[in-house]
Amino acid sequence: MDLVVLAVFVTAAFIASEYTARARMVPVIVTIGSAMFLLVHIGLQIRGASLDIDQRELMGRDVRRAAETAEAEEQALAAHDGRQIVTYQGGSLASGLAIIAGFPALIFLVGMLPAVFLFTFGFLLFISKFGLVRSLLAAVATEVVVYGLFVAALGVRMNQGILLTLLS
Repeated sequence: MDLVVLAVFVTAAFIASEYTARARMVPVIVTIGSAMFLLVHIGLQIRGASLDIDQRELMGRDVRRAAETAEAEEQALAAHDGRQIVTYQGGSLASGLAIIAGFPALIFLVGMLPAVFLFTFGFLLFISKFGLVRSLLAAVATEVVVYGLFVAALGVRMNQGILLTLLS
């Protein structure tokens, strides 16, 4: 499966090679980064290691819970022939569909840049439970990257959205 994903990224970079220099910047950067990640992932699989990352633990949350459940995870490892079974508690199907439909709806209503900020902030605050300050900082950082990459570097004109168009 990893090789299929790698092939998709390489194909996208090949297709983007016919674009102008500014237009192919993003696909080439994404392809290079994705290819590096996939090669590391394939290398770890060959060595028998895994790349299971719990982003909440990576971000510093639930460290105490991780320490308390380490013994239970070791028992689960022994019970499943050395393979760890990772389970996550998820939300309902309705909340997942609302998240998927919510972002395009925000783009339509308020435009791309405000939608990126609102979606990132709301997702991190309400779904990931990152807290107000961390969610706000991550949303601002995401907004700066999106604006810098697409508007400043590539010169993409972002739409305003229907609500902002009606108000102006």
